[in-house]
Amino acid sequence: FAVGGGAFGSGTFGSLAGVGRFTASASGVISNLSLDEDFSGGVYTFPFSGGFSNVTYTIDAGGSGRGTLNFTDVTRNQPFVFVFYMASPTQGFMQDDSGNVVADGSIQAQSGTFSASSMAGTYAANWSGTNLSTGFEEDFVGVIPISNAATNNISGGVVDFTELGAGKIYTDIPVSGLFTVQGDGTLGGASGNALQLTTGGNVPSTTFNFRAYLVNPNTILLMGVDSNRVVIGTALRQQ
Repeated sequence: FAVGGGAFGSGTFGSLAGVGRFTASASGVISNLSLDEDFSGGVYTFPFSGGFSNVTYTIDAGGSGRGTLNFTDVTRNQPFVFVFYMASPTQGFMQDDSGNVVADGSIQAQSGTFSASSMAGTYAANWSGTNLSTGFEEDFVGVIPISNAATNNISGGVVDFTELGAGKIYTDIPVSGLFTVQGDGTLGGASGNALQLTTGGNVPSTTFNFRAYLVNPNTILLMGVDSNRVVIGTALRQQ
């Protein structure tokens, strides 16, 4: 699942992005729960060393598709509250109802086998959020060709992006980088999958770092982990 929005913390309101995963059993038991969150450029991976407590998961027995997921990070004593509505058994919409948070997004079931070879392909991508250096929104769209090479497996990519302000539209900017699949590809967190993109051409070279959550071999959820941006996005395989 992935959500984006804003939150109030430490006396200020700032941009928020979050991406996570969990395994739900038929009896409602939650395991393999993790969450990456970026609040105003501060990136955290939950749980911390103390793990999670008060983990609860519900599905409306009446068939509305409504469900809830709640848990508390023990180390920080930080509660998380989510509500979701499923459009089908494998996808729906999610909202973060935690205190002082306004954020929403999507939830999708993971499926398929993840590896460098199975994820190789060309992806149409979008990521949006806040450039903390300017305080303004940035929006990116483009294509990312991923090969199954061990290094520098992204080349020949291109993005367009726009920022607030006169003349702040940039087109056909070349992109290169690296996409890394860790373990069986299902994990998140700092030890999970990663995407790094670097722009060139007629703009100053800029590197973007993302946590990459693999939904299936055609879909990747992206959350930026750079201190100067808060972004959330999606990459979809071109077919």
